Amino acid sequence: MLGHCTPFNTILMNRKALQELSEDVSNYVFLHELGHTQPHFLLRVFFYILMVPIGLFALFSPFVAIGQTVGTLIRTGSLYLTAVNLVAGFIVILLVVLPFTVLSWIDEGYAELFYLNRVGEQEYLRVSQEISETADRSRLRSIFHKLRYPPPSLVIWISKKI
Repeated sequence: MLGHCTPFNTILMNRKALQELSEDVSNYVFLHELGHTQPHFLLRVFFYILMVPIGLFALFSPFVAIGQTVGTLIRTGSLYLTAVNLVAGFIVILLVVLPFTVLSWIDEGYAELFYLNRVGEQEYLRVSQEISETADRSRLRSIFHKLRYPPPSLVIWISKKI
């Protein structure tokens, strides 16, 4: 994590990690986090109140679904019930991950729009590309990042519509 904005609008920057990156990326992180401070304080608190439990459910729901499915197979030995349980588990995961993604994209998208409006489309795309090229992410962290942050093309599209 390069930066974070607390619910109380305090911006935390990871100086050690940012030292290894370009000044443009450091400026991006700061302006992105500054973008989080723009919505009203109560809206930020509301987002955190929603995001924490939904995020925890999203994090643990795949493990619970897998445990339930394996448990059904062991207890019943029925492939039919196991398949039904697997489908139900997949639906529950989607019902939990989808709200997390939507809320996160709204929150992070607002901060991205703030940065985009300060530097322009070309600079936004260039820095976004630089960040994705220098990011050291495992497969799981990459999936989490895609669930958490809207793609730059969507941010640009939204900025042109508003």
